[in-house]
Amino acid sequence: MGLVIKKIKIFKLLIVLLFSSIFNLSYSYQQPNSTSIWSKSKYANVRIISSVENYGNEADILLGLEFKLKDNWKIYSKDSGDAGLPPLWIDKASKNLIISEWNYPTPVDFEYNDIKTKGYEDKVIFPWRMDIIDNTKPVKIDGIVEYYACNNKINLCVVQQAKLNLEIPANDLKLSNNLDKILLYQQDSNTNIFIIMLIAIISGLILNIMPCVLPIISIKLMVFRNTKNDTDVKINSIFFSLGIITVFFIIALFLITLRFVGVGLGWGFQFQNPMFLLFMSFLLLIMGVNMLDVFEISNLGRISKYIPVGKKEITKSFFSGVVATLIATPCSAPLLSVSLGWAILLEWYLGLLIFIFMGIGMALPYLLFAIYPKIISYIPRSGRWNFRFKQLMGVLLIISGLFFAWVNKINFDDISNIIFVIIFFFIVLILRSKNNSILKILVLLLAVISMFAVASKQKSKIQMSQAYQISAPWVKFKKQDIKKHLSEGKTVIVDITANWCISCKINKITTFKNPDVIKKLSQKNIVAMRGDWTDRNNSILLYLNSYNRFSIPFIAVYSPQSSEVKILPSILKPNDIIKNLP
Repeated sequence: MGLVIKKIKIFKLLIVLLFSSIFNLSYSYQQPNSTSIWSKSKYANVRIISSVENYGNEADILLGLEFKLKDNWKIYSKDSGDAGLPPLWIDKASKNLIISEWNYPTPVDFEYNDIKTKGYEDKVIFPWRMDIIDNTKPVKIDGIVEYYACNNKINLCVVQQAKLNLEIPANDLKLSNNLDKILLYQQDSNTNIFIIMLIAIISGLILNIMPCVLPIISIKLMVFRNTKNDTDVKINSIFFSLGIITVFFIIALFLITLRFVGVGLGWGFQFQNPMFLLFMSFLLLIMGVNMLDVFEISNLGRISKYIPVGKKEITKSFFSGVVATLIATPCSAPLLSVSLGWAILLEWYLGLLIFIFMGIGMALPYLLFAIYPKIISYIPRSGRWNFRFKQLMGVLLIISGLFFAWVNKINFDDISNIIFVIIFFFIVLILRSKNNSILKILVLLLAVISMFAVASKQKSKIQMSQAYQISAPWVKFKKQDIKKHLSEGKTVIVDITANWCISCKINKITTFKNPDVIKKLSQKNIVAMRGDWTDRNNSILLYLNSYNRFSIPFIAVYSPQSSEVKILPSILKPNDIIKNLP
């Protein structure tokens, strides 16, 4: 048994090292600063867990009071009902933080001899957020948790104390593998799972209107329209849908694996990775140039016969669905944020199910073609307009590819970017040649490998956080400054954005550049903060997570007159800003 556990630990460590190298994640397998020693008893085991190993410049810290209750034992919620008492913190020697009350997750209803109570059994984590006094010094939590535990089977209730202490250094911010566990209990656990699945389907459906996706989907619909019979329409629609659902399934497995080894990610992490952006920009540019008939991708060698999916058009349909899904998520709509929040935090099988339903939602229009292929007849047949339409879609794909290349350019030095351009044009020239030999395929592969080898070796040390230019009336987002501005009687508005976020760009054009909005944000009693999430930023990730958000755009308004934070819509109108600021 010990050997098996040891092998599992080694396996987890290997996965951590692999994903850390790919996604540039800072992670330590041993995290002594994020977890206290268990206080064990025959009723329950209790400990303090932290969302961070080092808290950096954070103004507050998210902790969790974790209970693992023994069989048939339960503890009580704040509103315990007819009997019972909630856990109590007795502070002894805590330092450098302001002790606050922890939050109580949604309790379970119990009934015993007509006595109705509310509490928890098996396991529970009480999220516990506390303000830091001096973020140059370590934080120390030292005290006793007193809890009232009952066992109805043996008619026994006891008062038990657990001595707990934990010290967290003030070094550079480093997340711990406890973050997702604490956030899960910060959610409303009574939310109907069927409602979540419905929202997931709607969220996936919305992805079909993302600007980068429209060209691929439009061209695919033209292919469906020109398909000779209903059977082929059904088959191609199914394989296009399978391509979509497959990507969501793989992303879900990827996130579940990262959670298993203790690495937390927010949605959009793939667009924070330079290699992924390079791949997507290259792919979109090649597809766009191909649609402009600069070259024609024919049967290079005999590779296609080894792909076990039947007809060539079926293969195209499947991978069209894959590509459409990969580029559909540089930002997320409001409903997508809700679905992703639950998918990232819930038990792995529920998270997997939510991602699959999002995939079904995105694939829904094409599944309808599989059920009712006659619908495709409403799309006009091919003609000269079809050729012009294809060219237009090619231009849009090139624009999309250039957009991702522009976002990514800050990651590499000028020489590397010039090399990328040269390799790209070399690949286009090779594709234009009529030779379909194996040598042509090898040269193409060599060119692509060279591009990524240069990217891996020549990656610049320039931080992507410099990519988003923050100018007046905006100031750089600093979470620790929000309370200071509020204490001065100022209203604070926070906009979390990124260069890869298309919805953020829309907000900037339609709302934040509006003269009335600029005038409003420039008032002396308003502080406008802008946070850049173009690159992975753990401080911003923690900030988003504190509001159970996992994607952007995120816009929040803080008022000195109210403790309630107003979360504004992800897609803004000028009036959304004006009416919520004094």
